[in-house]
This record gives sequence, C-alpha cells and structure tokens, in this order.
Amino acid sequence: MTYRFSLDNCPACGSNSFKEYLKARESDEFDNLVLFLSKCGDCGLIFLKETVQQEGLYPGCYYRKNVGFLNFLFNFMLNIFLSDRYKLISKFSKRVGSILDIGCGDGNFLFYMKKRGWRVFGIDSSSAGTALAQEKDIPIITVDLAESNLSLESQDVVTYWYSLEHLISPKESMLKTYNILKNDGILIISVQNIDSLQFALCKPSWFHLDLPRHVLHFTPSTLKRFLNSSGFDVINIKHDSLQMNFFGWYQSLFNLLGFPKNLFY
Repeated sequence: MTYRFSLDNCPACGSNSFKEYLKARESDEFDNLVLFLSKCGDCGLIFLKETVQQEGLYPGCYYRKNVGFLNFLFNFMLNIFLSDRYKLISKFSKRVGSILDIGCGDGNFLFYMKKRGWRVFGIDSSSAGTALAQEKDIPIITVDLAESNLSLESQDVVTYWYSLEHLISPKESMLKTYNILKNDGILIISVQNIDSLQFALCKPSWFHLDLPRHVLHFTPSTLKRFLNSSGFDVINIKHDSLQMNFFGWYQSLFNLLGFPKNLFY
C-alpha cells in the first residue's frame, strides 16, 4: 500500500518558499511513479515535495544476500568499507566509548565496532534490517530518534551513514542528536551530494537519487547550514567515498545509457 502526501514547508528550515527543481521516476518498480524534487528558496535544500511512504519501501531483498564467490567478494569489500569508517571515527574521537548509528540497517557497521570494544546501539525503521541486526546481537529500537528516550549526553559518537536523506523530519532528529551527544561528542554524516559532477552529468539517471527513499538531497553548503542551525560546528568535509563514488559512477552511467534502471544494484 502506498501513501502519498505533500510537504508544505522545507524540512530543513521550515520555509514555504520553493520551486520545482527536477522531475524523475522512482528507482524501483513500485507504481512507476513520477516524482518532483523542489528547491527551497531560503536555505537551498532540494527535497521531495510530494513524498511517499510505502510498506514495501525497505523489503528483505533491500539487504541482499549473495552466495558463492559473490558472497566472498561482497564480504571482502564490506570489510574494506567498514575499516574506512572505523579509521574516520578513530581520527576524530578521543576515546573508545558509546556509539549510536541512525539507520543502522542490518547492523554490519555496529557489529564491526562492537568487536573493537565500542558500546553500540542502533535505530532503524525496517523490520527486515532490524531482524538481521538482532541476529548479530545488536541492541536496536525501531522508533524515530526524536521520539526515543535516550539519555541526554550519553553518546560519544552518533553516525548517519546514508540515512539522513531518508528522513521526513530531519530537524527534530538533528536537535535530538545534539542533546544526546556528550559535550565533546562527534557526529558523522554521509549523504549523497546533489552538487556533484556525477549528478550534473546524469540528472534523472543518477543512481543516488533513489526516489522515493531519498527525501532530502544536500549540497555541502546546505548541509553545513542545516547543521549549524542545529548547534553543530562542522570541523571536516570529506568528498571521497570508497563505498559510493565508484559504484555511483558505474551504475549512473549505465542508467544514462538506457539499461534497466539500477541493474547492477
């Protein structure tokens, strides 16, 4: 079942001044929807004006399982990606402590951190992802962060690995994040960059549009403005991603050439 509803205000700043930015089809064969992205006239955020909530948005196949050599290759690459995340956290966090992952999915990242001595906790809305995380003995809740009862100043690190863009109410989540982080805590966010060359060349064929899952599309400046308005100081911006850059180019170009959409994903 699909639920469609309009956002009357910008999810980041609350402005009701925006204009149409891009029309594109959704990424999977839900209802072959045509969706419209709008751009806020005040803060510049690009977002889905009419967004979609659907029961099958994050099905079990969203967390794909491979067999044989593909499984070996997947796990090999996954460990490289997780190691890259671990090194990034170790660079900025002063200690091994507590870490909360928002949109933790199947829990692979938290499982990796747990083995390295971190106290881990996850939040995710997908029943399929939650089940996989619980198999790894990862403590997880399925309520929105803004509605959770997590203690104030309880977390050393909070991460949003490609999850912030999925939120319909990001402001509430970010204010809650600010409150549950310790005074010297670290927030790490990874999102797709709609100001990238990859998007400029591929536009509606861009793999990282991922409509209707991706409600929000940030640029470096709009994300920094959003974080500053929530009380955060931005200390580092990193544009290279081992996990996303190469595959994004690869799949986006195949989309652009007319192959079945997101064939290799």
